[in-house]
Amino acid sequence: MSFDAFLKDLPQFHTFLSWDVSLRKKTSFGCNAFSRAIFTPKTKDDVYTFVQTMHQAGFLYTKDFHVLGKGSNLLIEDGGYTGCLIDLSKLHQIQTIEKKQNWIMDVQAGVGMGTLLQQLRKESYTGFEFTFGIPGSIGGGIRMNAGTPEGWFSQVLISVYGCTKEGEPFTKDVTENDFLYRDFPFGRDKIILGGTFVFALSEKQYIEEKIALAKSKRDLQPLQYPNFGSVFKNPKPYFAGALIEEVGLKGHQLGEAQISEKHANFIINHGLAKVENVKQLIELVQQKVYNHKGITLETEVHLIGKP
Repeated sequence: MSFDAFLKDLPQFHTFLSWDVSLRKKTSFGCNAFSRAIFTPKTKDDVYTFVQTMHQAGFLYTKDFHVLGKGSNLLIEDGGYTGCLIDLSKLHQIQTIEKKQNWIMDVQAGVGMGTLLQQLRKESYTGFEFTFGIPGSIGGGIRMNAGTPEGWFSQVLISVYGCTKEGEPFTKDVTENDFLYRDFPFGRDKIILGGTFVFALSEKQYIEEKIALAKSKRDLQPLQYPNFGSVFKNPKPYFAGALIEEVGLKGHQLGEAQISEKHANFIINHGLAKVENVKQLIELVQQKVYNHKGITLETEVHLIGKP
């Protein structure tokens, strides 16, 4: 039985499923592609049951089903995703565990970074200001150890939870040592459903100064256009954007995809950009930077789907 037919033969999931869904508004780049199906769970148990059912039937995580957050670090190939995406947007609860000098909270994967930041800002707790202007969700932030020189997810997390690709729940205590630059190795083959965070009570002026610093850096990025965030990891001690500019590719355009003239480590969408053109731009940059500088640029973005 095909994956498509198998899903349609599971009445217990029908209220959670949508079919042939456009991904333009579900990805920050505005990918002009479709997903054959999207599963939108309301609870962690819904995710466990779905993944266990898929695994027991012989279907594979990433090949037949995959996770979708806010789509801010994700590209869907032009041929779309022929399986089922698990949309975690309804897992959006924030629960207080303890709130004194430190605010310890459980935050689910579908919570937007901006939503959490505004709640902390309102009550004068610090530690998350570095996320100002980042359009992603908590689940993606954990998986990618999202951050800037001003802060990282790894610095405010004390545990994470989710399920394996077989649907088995897990909870794991974490420290900064469990994370790498733009990566959480433990989470590579798992579905992250949330984490426990700790933030410190602080002075409002201090928090506003940190937010102003983050905002000043966001002002240098082409946020007025659809994009998927930084294209390449910064190869220390260099900055990817500066390297791209040095080899003369700032502003280079293929179709409606363009290396931003404002910040060369961003590719922007002028309308209906093809992901194939984005991939060509990425390969061109990697080749020219390697040929001229001897440096291999590694991408940050995740690419899924059928070319």
